[in-house]
Amino acid sequence: MSVEQFVSALRQHEPTVRYATTVKAHDTLACVVCDVIVVLLEVPATAVRPTCCDRTMETVRPAPCSAPRPRGVGAGTSAGCCYTDEPRGLVVRCIRSGRGVIRCDDKPMTRLPDQSFSSRSVALLAAAGASSRADSHI
Repeated sequence: MSVEQFVSALRQHEPTVRYATTVKAHDTLACVVCDVIVVLLEVPATAVRPTCCDRTMETVRPAPCSAPRPRGVGAGTSAGCCYTDEPRGLVVRCIRSGRGVIRCDDKPMTRLPDQSFSSRSVALLAAAGASSRADSHI
């Protein structure tokens, strides 16, 4: 890619040029078009950066709890729900609803039933809490 093509791509906000394709667990990603924000829970080695509204989601700092919540969000991605790309094993939790649909490899991610991911999440959180409590008593 020449310098001119690179600058042109940046001006057009081409997602593949602006953001690295690799992602890791606990990254917070946001849609650059709508209000969708997700946290990556499980990220296998083969995972790719998800898209929303036909654009690559960008890594962002987590929003503070005091940030205002969007109102009147239509169908799309729902806060509090987990979504998965089963072929790759990627699992995300939506923390801010939006009208966009999260996709991986141009296929919509599947919404998980409310309880399907919670038992594993509880086990991971319990293990993390136990280790932090042990560290605080030292």
